[in-house]
Amino acid sequence: MRECLAAENLSYCVNGRRIVDSINISLRRGERLTIVGPNGAGKSTLLSLLGLVLRPSSGTIWVGGEKVDYGRRLVSFRRRLALVFQENLLIDGSVWDNVALGLRLRKMDPREVRTRVDKWLERFGIAHLARRHAWQISGGEARRVALARAFALEPEALLLDEPFASVDGQAKADIMQDLLKWVEQTGAGLITVTHDREEAEAMGQTIIRMNAGTLLDVGTVPR
Repeated sequence: MRECLAAENLSYCVNGRRIVDSINISLRRGERLTIVGPNGAGKSTLLSLLGLVLRPSSGTIWVGGEKVDYGRRLVSFRRRLALVFQENLLIDGSVWDNVALGLRLRKMDPREVRTRVDKWLERFGIAHLARRHAWQISGGEARRVALARAFALEPEALLLDEPFASVDGQAKADIMQDLLKWVEQTGAGLITVTHDREEAEAMGQTIIRMNAGTLLDVGTVPR
């Protein structure tokens, strides 16, 4: 099974300080990785590097086996990935408009936009909220909107930064179950950053421990 995302000797420095230090990581289609570690370990920075939001100080990233070019082709590489931040970052508009946002920015055919948005609203159980304003929904519903927006892009790899930080109880369990189900069905690779060990074991097949910008060890979650 081919790798959808990989990095070799990836480093990122700020004012001479290494936030991410010589990391090697690979993700195959359908594979689920979780990255755990304390605050300040460099987890979110690593995810932003892998999501091509930040440019590494050194090292190489491959998307679908192709070496990432930070020149003119960068946008095309970014479009093969979807990154969901801790904040939902919803726009001032309806739930439907939020899920459609990325597709419209890519100037996709309106008919395809409609098809994809309606599909993912339904799959994440929020079709009944389609016309509701984004500020009129709960935190759990907003998280579903952010995830539906990412899945609508049909990425090769989905990168989640603390995806359930603002969701508790049954809503968290339901969203997690739905997310894993649709990852399995789409075959997308998944990397989740979390500080919660229980969440990490539920979301990942493999857990990577990180601290002080380095990967400490890799373990397989027993099933």
